Amino acid sequence: MIRVEKGTCDIKTSEGVPGLMADLAVIVRTLKKTLTEKCDQSEAEAKEVINRAVELGLVTDAELELEALKVVGEFLTMLMNNSSL
Repeated sequence: MIRVEKGTCDIKTSEGVPGLMADLAVIVRTLKKTLTEKCDQSEAEAKEVINRAVELGLVTDAELELEALKVVGEFLTMLMNNSSL
């Protein structure tokens, strides 16, 4: 069982890797369905979102911090370019 709540993940299995793989596959399929049916994403867009989430999930803490700093920098640049000051 994989459960995510308030930004933390709890993983329990008595079925080992096959059980975890099955749970993860169900999560991915449900996420893709939600993105396409409720968020008006195309299947290709949904796959991009899922692939990006997987990429971020596999990075090291240092890589994740660097990615966050890039996003903050882009956001600040956007604010400065749109500022009326």
